[in-house]
Amino acid sequence: MNRKTYVLLMILLAAVACGTTSVKTKVKSLDDAISDYNVSLRWSVLDKVESYHRGKNGEKKPLDRASMATVRITGYTILEQTINAEVNEAVIKGEVDYYTTNTGTLKKHPFTHLWWYSDVEKRWYNGSDYLQLQ
Repeated sequence: MNRKTYVLLMILLAAVACGTTSVKTKVKSLDDAISDYNVSLRWSVLDKVESYHRGKNGEKKPLDRASMATVRITGYTILEQTINAEVNEAVIKGEVDYYTTNTGTLKKHPFTHLWWYSDVEKRWYNGSDYLQLQ
């Protein structure tokens, strides 16, 4: 193998390796974001929950805190997770277990969330509306 072919092969291998690392990093980042979102919902850390909701145009989505005042999340289960080939959008389907403090009845609520990756901020956002739990 001549030197030029060897150098091109090494550059190609390096590019493929870097691309794989980027994909793994984004997937891990998504898992971490969903986990943090889940914990924030269950512990009613509403500032943190709100920080994850943003439209693809960058618009922040304000949370109606009054509607969440009596809601307690007791479980957050992911049933299906689909990530697109570009690894910049993910559809997360699942359900939350919750109760309201005025009734105490445990309920389940299904959800489908579209998460998207910001290349500028290097983080994932939940582009969907907030859960409507009452």
